Amino acid sequence: MIQTIPLFPLSVLLLPGEECALHIFEERYRQLIALSIEDSLPFGIPCNHSMNTLNVGSMVEVKEVNKRYPGGESDIVVRCTGLFRLNRFFYRLETVLYPGGEVEMLDWKQSMQREYEQSAHFATDAHQAPVAVAHVLSKAVGLGYDLADKLHFVRQVRQGEGLRYLERRNEYYELIRLQENKTASGFYLN
Repeated sequence: MIQTIPLFPLSVLLLPGEECALHIFEERYRQLIALSIEDSLPFGIPCNHSMNTLNVGSMVEVKEVNKRYPGGESDIVVRCTGLFRLNRFFYRLETVLYPGGEVEMLDWKQSMQREYEQSAHFATDAHQAPVAVAHVLSKAVGLGYDLADKLHFVRQVRQGEGLRYLERRNEYYELIRLQENKTASGFYLN
């Protein structure tokens, strides 16, 4: 289903559950954030980066306002609630200053749960699909994937391989962390 939503373009892609601090200073985005807070409305952050050939973005909601400045600027934290594909971008919506766009929400959660249900894990613990998917995704968020990893994840979700990709990538990052810890404990500075 295609819907029109307010947009705040940035060169970032947040995974569901991931949070990001933003400093809001432009008038058009101050207007967008004020409306979002006032009406508890989510908005989109389309990933405005040349690597984003999929035209995907993050649906976010304002989690908290950390500081308001006398000139109208603010520091906020947003939390990603979902992913979307941007079909059409509008530099300005009709009655407001900020941009918007027509988006199609990506069904990442359902796709990953179906994938879990088809895996060997499902045979032993069928009711754990939502918990398992949430755990793997939160681990990925905690490991701090870069943009290339996140975009690859979205590609894999669309092909029904998102959960497997995250599991393999999480294992890889864990091995790197272990190796870093071993290396750090073996070096001593004079």
